[in-house]
Amino acid sequence: MTASQEYLEELQKKHQLPFSADHFKLLTDKGQHYIYKAAETDTGKNYIIRLPKSTENNPIIKELERESAVTQIIAQHDLGVSTSNVKMFYGEQPFAYHKEIEGTLLTKDVYDNLSESKKDIFAKDIAYFLHKLHSIPIEKLKDVPPQENPKSLSNDFLKNQFDYALAKNLLNKYGINLDAFKTDISEDKVLCHNDLHGENLTVYSQDSSNSPNDHVLKGVFDFGNADISNRSFDFIKLININRGLGRNIINQYNEISPHKVSQKEADYQYLCWQAQNLIIYDTALKNINKDKQNNQISSQKYDEFMARYNKFERLTSDKLASFRIDVARERSENRRNKDTHELSSKDHTAEKAPFKKDMIKDRTTFIKNIISEKNYQK
Repeated sequence: MTASQEYLEELQKKHQLPFSADHFKLLTDKGQHYIYKAAETDTGKNYIIRLPKSTENNPIIKELERESAVTQIIAQHDLGVSTSNVKMFYGEQPFAYHKEIEGTLLTKDVYDNLSESKKDIFAKDIAYFLHKLHSIPIEKLKDVPPQENPKSLSNDFLKNQFDYALAKNLLNKYGINLDAFKTDISEDKVLCHNDLHGENLTVYSQDSSNSPNDHVLKGVFDFGNADISNRSFDFIKLININRGLGRNIINQYNEISPHKVSQKEADYQYLCWQAQNLIIYDTALKNINKDKQNNQISSQKYDEFMARYNKFERLTSDKLASFRIDVARERSENRRNKDTHELSSKDHTAEKAPFKKDMIKDRTTFIKNIISEKNYQK
């Protein structure tokens, strides 16, 4: 048993916290938290507990406090799915806890194995969730402190800090011309989740007989990056899961929301986000190679970084290749739709032409009859 686990068990006994002291399970101690799972005292449902490793001037505690404030505002609204409602406990070591969001994490394999009809239902579920989240008045967050390091790509960042030339050069290596996607980013500010990747989403188990037929999305959690951001930013990580999914969600969203999202704007933000990650890794690679040349880094540390870099590069290559394929598919669909529309218009014109000709013929006969009648009267 770790010291942190003993601390939690002692607190539970003293303060009658809603989770049992007998069923603590350490999920991970990587990063800046100890993360535990514990069963609820009455129902047996699980709680997730995040205990920061350090308490001295720790910005992590401020981030947890901010997430708690945001989720308690969100909890006042029905978003159509379960969301994490984070609460803080203040003691010698402050920590955050919330009920575990049940369901299956939306990994790539889970999404790929959904039927086409289920993927469509999932897109509708996400679109509805985002519509409701974006409809929460931002005035309600007036007392919530802003993020110290915002994760969204604001207009200010893209205009003043983003290295467009380097981004364009790096994306070009993956066969993407950033100029073809460049567009203005709207200033349509709403409350965004800002981190809707698959591991922050749960879906109903597709193998269960209790799974509903009209819903796939079960829950959304980890609102640590939630902030007032550009509306389109919430679609970036969804495009990263699958651009076809992202397109579907945007189309469904635009059907139910009075505030429309531009696919081109979402694509441009997505590519800028990917490019910014490439810039960060490219800079780190140059620095670590310089350290290696100057013998300022051990072989083990260098190999560990290169393993992370190669994994990142492979994932990025796969994601951008998938993005290019779907862009080509969308353009092909648009051309087919345009050709079908033009063909339909020609057929419609051809149908009308005899009618116009007959009208002219009838009108000519009508005039001749009038002339004949006048001559007869004379």
